[in-house]
Amino acid sequence: MGYLSATEFATALQALGVELTDAEMETVFEYHCTATDATMNVEYHAFVGQLRQHQKYTAAPEEIERMLDIVRGGLHNHGIELSRRKQLLSVFQPHDWDRTGRQDLQEFTKVVQNLINHHLSDYQVELLFNHFADEGLESVDYHHFLEAICSAPAESPPTSSRGNIVHRDAIEVTGQRLLALIYDIAGDNSGSLQLQHSLCYHDPQRTG
Repeated sequence: MGYLSATEFATALQALGVELTDAEMETVFEYHCTATDATMNVEYHAFVGQLRQHQKYTAAPEEIERMLDIVRGGLHNHGIELSRRKQLLSVFQPHDWDRTGRQDLQEFTKVVQNLINHHLSDYQVELLFNHFADEGLESVDYHHFLEAICSAPAESPPTSSRGNIVHRDAIEVTGQRLLALIYDIAGDNSGSLQLQHSLCYHDPQRTG
């Protein structure tokens, strides 16, 4: 479930507007592929996760705080008081289907955007997610996130007025270029979610 062949994988990336040579496409596919039923396929949920983990996009502390202020404003506009923990949890718990106290990027983006009426781009929400996510960038503990929402803004040394986007620990040049291309194409959208949706769409079994 959730696997793509080399042809399906290339088609999904090309549908996003990603331009890689045949050799580069083959390199990316072979690096991430696994053997299933005697064939080679890419498990695309793991593929997106690996790209995000090895090339983490982050924002400067003051940019994170600015985005948290927007979320605080969204809570206020919905009549939710920061001092009422049950009210705060009621925002996230209905989307926590397995009751783990955690949400992946797609779930987190949906909750936050509904709360703030899309006053941040999906890309900015992803930066917020990355800041609070676990080491593998798979999920956010929303209890921890809400603690930050309820905390007073912390003083931080001044840097640029906009978030500093950092590319860290790229596993290899082709993988780094691939994710950078996707984010350039996505613009204000989340490159990770755009990639995930395209790969899922081109799964012939629609298992994603």
